[in-house]
Amino acid sequence: MTILDVIIPVHVDTEQKYKYFDRMLNSIVCQELEYYSEVVNFCFILDDNSSEMNDRIKKLIEQRMLSRIDGFNYKVHQVLFKDAGLSRQFGVDKTESEYITLMDADDQYYDGHSIQTYLEAIEECRGCDYIATTIVKGCQDGQ
Repeated sequence: MTILDVIIPVHVDTEQKYKYFDRMLNSIVCQELEYYSEVVNFCFILDDNSSEMNDRIKKLIEQRMLSRIDGFNYKVHQVLFKDAGLSRQFGVDKTESEYITLMDADDQYYDGHSIQTYLEAIEECRGCDYIATTIVKGCQDGQ
């Protein structure tokens, strides 16, 4: 059983948002964690993208997530909610892990140890109802 699910609603309708999404995926792939596939699952919720864009996004996810030798556990779901909140809730309802974290398609992890930081906090605080951290940064105005 995984310990942590990372839920990522994805609504990409422009090339700029696609670039942000690509950057976000790279920040995931750069995470340094020895046994990723045993403890972390990534859940991508594709919401209201065109079928062409969904195909591009799925290919990109597959390329990035499988590029690591140890691989990643991930699932891709397609929905038509047209609402990030409903997409997040859908992801929460699908989770099988003890803990969840939310990440938007234009966010990035600060460094290569962000997921490890989550897991260490979870281990340290077993039984906590929630853990709050600031290890994700969002993109604004192309920055």
